[in-house]
Amino acid sequence: MSIRDLFPSRLTVAAVLGCVVFIPLAVTASYQWGVTHRDMVREEQRANGLWSDINAPNVGYKDRLTMCGANLAGAQSALARQNQAVD
Repeated sequence: MSIRDLFPSRLTVAAVLGCVVFIPLAVTASYQWGVTHRDMVREEQRANGLWSDINAPNVGYKDRLTMCGANLAGAQSALARQNQAVD
């Protein structure tokens, strides 16, 4: 039995070093993908919530803006009538 028999083969050393390098890389890449996917899902949910706030019937921002425009037109016509009555 020689001293060489006590040490692992070169292939075993290369395999162990490969595992030491590639397993943490795989874990890190998987974690980063998970974080990116979570952020993407959160942003999609936020965008869907904003879309609902804008387009909700009767209470959404679009309908409120339309009502404000109608109220402004009514107020301007009433003010014009009052100005004519004063003159």
